[in-house]
Amino acid sequence: MARTRGAVRLLLFLLFLLFLCSSAAAGPTFLVAVPWNIRPGANMTVGVALLPDSPAQVTVRGEVIRDNETILSREMVFEKDFGYSKVQTKPIGLSIAEDSGMEEEITLMYLLYY
Repeated sequence: MARTRGAVRLLLFLLFLLFLCSSAAAGPTFLVAVPWNIRPGANMTVGVALLPDSPAQVTVRGEVIRDNETILSREMVFEKDFGYSKVQTKPIGLSIAEDSGMEEEITLMYLLYY
């Protein structure tokens, strides 16, 4: 029994390493940065840097979830500028309502390579 568990864990670990190697070999295509603090009633801005290997358009979807309920959700399309590389920022345009039951600020930071 213990030997079988060990073999299964080793197999899962090797599959995980294979996944990491395959995604790292492809290289990142864009970088997403969002604010560290999200405060009720405040708008947020998302920054996206489209790297040289990125597609012409990148759709970024974000959600703020509290107690398995989506408080804020937004999807935006960022387009690659072929003339030069730059970081694009867009205001999300939605803010967390003051009456959402969120009494404190949410602290988070995402740097997402895809």
